Amino acid sequence: MKPGDLFLLQRSKYDWIHTGIIVSCKGAVLETIEGNTNYQGSRNGIAVMKRTRNLQKSRLDVFSLDTFI
Repeated sequence: MKPGDLFLLQRSKYDWIHTGIIVSCKGAVLETIEGNTNYQGSRNGIAVMKRTRNLQKSRLDVFSLDTFI
């Protein structure tokens, strides 16, 4: 995982409920930017916010997008 990677928050094996962009990764802690969230961490919020996520408590799929020039 690296800054700029995208994550999907998984609710069940075939159901993803939220997404965001990874800003930094330190051990099991991710700093992210997420839209449609709020201070309580809802996935149906009212703002774009910087969030902290614990990898040990979240089920995330992470995607890296490479660009070619």
